Amino acid sequence: MKTIVLVFAMPQERDASLEALTNQFTAQKIRENYHVVETPSITFHLLHAGVTMLNCYKLAELCMHVQPDEVINVGTCAGLRNLAIGDVIHSRTFYHHEIDLSFFPTSLANLQIKNKEEYHHHPVLVSGNTFIADKEEVRKVIEKFDADAFDMESFGFYTICKEKNIPFSAIRGVTDDGQTHAEQSFELNLKIASIAAAQEMLRYVRLK
Repeated sequence: MKTIVLVFAMPQERDASLEALTNQFTAQKIRENYHVVETPSITFHLLHAGVTMLNCYKLAELCMHVQPDEVINVGTCAGLRNLAIGDVIHSRTFYHHEIDLSFFPTSLANLQIKNKEEYHHHPVLVSGNTFIADKEEVRKVIEKFDADAFDMESFGFYTICKEKNIPFSAIRGVTDDGQTHAEQSFELNLKIASIAAAQEMLRYVRLK
């Protein structure tokens, strides 16, 4: 039996995946932010950790008890280029927007990987502590990191999994372009993007 942790930043993202799984299987509510879904081949642990990397410690706490075979961050993001509302990315390359280690002999803004050529693959997902909604800021993030999308948590989840040698990836649906009036389009498209990410998660784990 494989064990997979699905970790979410927002309740809307969690609810979309929970609904997708409970169309076929039964969920057990352990506490408000934690559910377990059993399937014939996979046990899913669904953790609503909260927004920003400050809440990523909750994943570390869960992994101490669950010991997952894989962690998947399922949620939403801003698509910075070549992505439309409702598109989904599945990323394994993560950077931190506010950390610049270019002065040091390590890859840019990544604390774990030394060989960027082996690690850097699209789609590239950049995380930061603030929601970007400015065209010039988007341009800088794309230029600096060769970025495709932006969120506020994935890099934090990634560092926890890297430390524990747990395979990690992020499946995120696009809510906005991170630019003009992104804060207005975000709420409108959150449900669409969350459902799209949940369906991609089902395809990835071969439940659809």
